[in-house]
Amino acid sequence: MYDYRVSTTCRWAVIIVVDCSLSMQQTMVLNRTPMRKIDAATIIVNNIIDELVARSTRYCTVRNYFDIAVLGYSGSGTLSLLPDPSHDLVSVTTLAEQRPQPEQIYIKRSVEGSDELVDVPFILYPWVRLTASGLSPMYDALQRAKLLAEEWCKNNRRNRCIPPTIFHITDGGCSDATDLDLLDLSREIHKLRIGSENVILYNTHLISDDDTLPCEYHLPRKDYFYSHNPESTMLFNMSSIMPGYMNAYVNYYLCREESGVRRAFSVNTNPTHIISAINIGSVNHTVY
Repeated sequence: MYDYRVSTTCRWAVIIVVDCSLSMQQTMVLNRTPMRKIDAATIIVNNIIDELVARSTRYCTVRNYFDIAVLGYSGSGTLSLLPDPSHDLVSVTTLAEQRPQPEQIYIKRSVEGSDELVDVPFILYPWVRLTASGLSPMYDALQRAKLLAEEWCKNNRRNRCIPPTIFHITDGGCSDATDLDLLDLSREIHKLRIGSENVILYNTHLISDDDTLPCEYHLPRKDYFYSHNPESTMLFNMSSIMPGYMNAYVNYYLCREESGVRRAFSVNTNPTHIISAINIGSVNHTVY
């Protein structure tokens, strides 16, 4: 855990990069619920923003704890998906002023004591709406995220702020670079830092395979069992090594102690829980 708390003077940037290419229209299963990958990505992105807004709220007032960016990449290139597309990074207070009307979706949950699944209502704020079309310029999008993170680190270096985290949600396809290009770019992102802490690149891979089980967030290298999928292997290798304070949180969250190198990587899961590893304060907010 960091020895300082996110505050108005020690802020954090969260940069969300989301694949909006045509292949994201394929189906998958998220939380036991069949859906298109683009719909799963929509839930994940909006859930991350919901969590950041909730954890910034104190006594009905949203504090200026975060800067948030949402970059979508597709056949149209890489575009900011927030209400004001002229600014990639937006403060959480500015974003909260434009809070959309909530919408109800349904997620399947197990009935206690049986294998039966029931639809459970879940309220989500549609901060962004995603559509899937065209190619997948992943390299261009991650390059833009890298430049955003680099500039943010430079501007906040004296304030001992927490380096940005880049959440990347994708089905793994890339139309504008080779695997080697992507690995080189990811290593450049990993080197960005404030003080002794580095920027984190967290990849979430959305897979259609019927036999794919959710990967519980962060696997030690020796237990990596998705190597049969070359895109998963690539994204795994691109992902940051988890810092020690996050490893401790992951062990707590998963209710098991494991040692060894972990990567900031997940398959068919919502990575929102990792935000709880950052010492922001205690706001009870349920995520799915």
